[in-house]
Order: sequence, then structure tokens, then C-alpha cells
Amino acid sequence: MIRAPHRVAAEPSGRPIRVMVVDDSFPYRMFLRELVEAQDDMEMVGESGNGALAVQRACELEPDVVLMDVSMPGVDGIEAARRIAAAGVATRVIVISAFHDPVALKEVLKVGVAISYRKEERPTAAWNRSLLNGIRKAVGAPQRPADMPSDKTADTDRDPVGLVVIGASTGGPRAVARVLQGLPDAPGVPVLIVVHVADHFGDTLAEWMARASGRPVRLAEHGTLLGPDQYLLAPAGAHLTVEGGRVVLSQAPPRHSVRPSVDVLFESAAREYGRATVGVLLTGMGRDGARGLLALREAGAMTLVQDQATSAVFGMPGEAIRLRAARRVLALERIGKAIGLELAGVPR
Repeated sequence: MIRAPHRVAAEPSGRPIRVMVVDDSFPYRMFLRELVEAQDDMEMVGESGNGALAVQRACELEPDVVLMDVSMPGVDGIEAARRIAAAGVATRVIVISAFHDPVALKEVLKVGVAISYRKEERPTAAWNRSLLNGIRKAVGAPQRPADMPSDKTADTDRDPVGLVVIGASTGGPRAVARVLQGLPDAPGVPVLIVVHVADHFGDTLAEWMARASGRPVRLAEHGTLLGPDQYLLAPAGAHLTVEGGRVVLSQAPPRHSVRPSVDVLFESAAREYGRATVGVLLTGMGRDGARGLLALREAGAMTLVQDQATSAVFGMPGEAIRLRAARRVLALERIGKAIGLELAGVPR
């Protein structure tokens, strides 16, 4: 870990963590830049495509953290880290490289690199969260709830919540609004929503739901980087999925004769976030969402289902219960609070 005497790279002053990105791949630099800029406790202060320029800019800008590629033409990442350390800059270097030879890693640690990550060409949401956690840990900054290690007992052991997914159909708009009202004002994670609705209502549903719930619900857009406190609703006619920490809208065939499909969203959340997900299935006709909720439960996620007494139509929740996809069956007015307890890490 690189540090100059009597200097601390990230002081407990509440100011953003200053990050610089170094990678000779322009698309990867853009990906890392967007990931950092989406965090309200971080800011991008510079970037470079080669090691020599990285050293110069690190000395000028004195970032708290440098995200450093290793394999670059000319001055590679290891040599750049060594030169930054020799300059006495109070900067932590985090290596992100596809080259993970054990001998090379020992050399990396010798030159003061704080953490090393394997570069992923298609980073998952879990990889993104791990990197952001590493940035905060490297400078001693407070970790976010979604990044903090769990202290739950073995029967409740799972990752801290990183994503909430909600599905509904008949009677769904009002039910979803009621659930959102019960969430914390700042849940700290993205909330993705699929509601079956006629195409001509799709554009106005997000506006109605925002007014009804008091939450900033908006239509999901393809390629959006997921971040905390987002409320994204699937647009009419497109499946909503998550991939690599981003929104992916798909024109894949309808599932259960509907598009967007709750199953499609839930299955993608199970793949990307696994047990770090809270899945919620509300009132609705048919079976959509039940098997997707089962995939979430099998991945270790918390799965909540609306009970029959408060459902306008018990088709979708009832099918989920039949498949044993529900960990908890709750009245509508209790679901928002239950999600909040999961977000807070309260053992169930």
C-alpha cells in the first residue's frame, strides 16, 4: 500500500474518493469511468492510456486511487506503480489485469499495490460491486450497505442486497406503488419493475407510479448503468434484464404471451446477482414470474410473495407458492417493510 508519511489519501471528511483510470483499451477505460461516475462517493479526476503518462498525471493530480492495467506498451502497470511510489504520491494503486501469474502478483505487491483484480471482458454486477468495495477499502472509506460483509448466522447467510426486482400483472400498478411507499427513502440499491400493461399505457405508467408512490420511477433505457436508488420500470413491448451491471432491453419472443415478462427479469437477476437479490411477486393473472422467482430462491435470494387476501388476482402468487418459490408470503402492506429489513441486513 502506497502512502507518504503523515498523509492519508481519503480523509474522513466526506469528500468524494478521487479516482484515476489507466488502461490502453479505450472501451475499458470508458466502462470504468462510467462505473466510478455512477457512485455519489467517488469522482473521476483523470485517465490515461499508457503507464508513462499515468505517472505524470498521478503526480499532478494526486488521486486517492489509481485503477491500473498491467499489460500496456512502453511503461507497464507494474513499473508505473513503482514510479508513483518512488514519487511519494499518497495514492493507492488497484491493479485490474487479465494477466494473473503468481510471480507477477508478488512483484505487484512489492511496489505497493493495494489490491489486484482479474480483468473481466464482460464484468458481472458482482464483479462491479467487488471493485467498488475495493476502492473504498483501499482508502479506508465507509463501505456502503450493499458492499458490507454479512454477519448473519449460517441459516441466514447470504450476500448483502444489491438489487430488488418486482413483478406484477392484474392489479399490479397500485400494488407496486404501495410496496415502493414502504421502502426506505434511499434504499441504496436499484429497484427494477415489470408490470403487465397494455402498450398504449406503457409511456404513462412510470409517471403515474412516480406520483402514486412518491418515488422517482422512470422507464428503463437500454445500456443504463445500474446505481443506487434507481427505480426503473420495463417499457411496454421489451423484456427488461440485467447484464454486467447494466440494463439490457430485449425484443426476444414473449414469455407466457407477454413482453415484458417477469420471468425474464427474475432469471437474469438470478444469474447476475444471485443471492444478493430480493425478488417480489405481486398480484396477477397467469403464471409469469413464478418460475423466475423459483430460480431466485434456488440461487439463495430472498423471495417474497403477496398473500391471497390482499391480491386482486392470486394467479401468479399462487403458482409461485405451489412451486415452493416463496420464502415468505405476506400481506401487501407488509412487503415494503420486509424489503427494508433485508436492505438493512436484519436477520430474518
